[in-house]
Amino acid sequence: MEGSIATVPDGVMNTRAVDQVWEGGTNSPTSGIAHTFTGLDTSLHSYYLTVEVYATDFQDSSEYVDDISAGSTTLSSNCNPGVDSGTYYYNCVSGQDVTGDVSAGSLVVSATATSAVNCCSYLGYYFYMKYTLSVV
Repeated sequence: MEGSIATVPDGVMNTRAVDQVWEGGTNSPTSGIAHTFTGLDTSLHSYYLTVEVYATDFQDSSEYVDDISAGSTTLSSNCNPGVDSGTYYYNCVSGQDVTGDVSAGSLVVSATATSAVNCCSYLGYYFYMKYTLSVV
């Protein structure tokens, strides 16, 4: 998605750009789910990350998202929606400033889960994540 700039009524530019949203899944939760956001410019914008997991197979204490990272920074190390076969996304990271993790115009976001996350698929995947990068 591309960012946009809108003019407000008094003629002052509003630099709020369009959020970039990516989602995807895997049936190998220990291998993880990674996405690279590109075309980022920290001289013009700040970046805030929200990470959500779809509540597939997370009822037992051994079933959880065990690592969420942006660049080399760990943002969360134990996110557990606490249900199986849910019908919603569960928020693991909310509006975390990741501007300092942008490198050469890119930001790699990744998440892994325990091997016990192995049933109750969503869109065919046992482990399914949504990454939202808010651009300000």
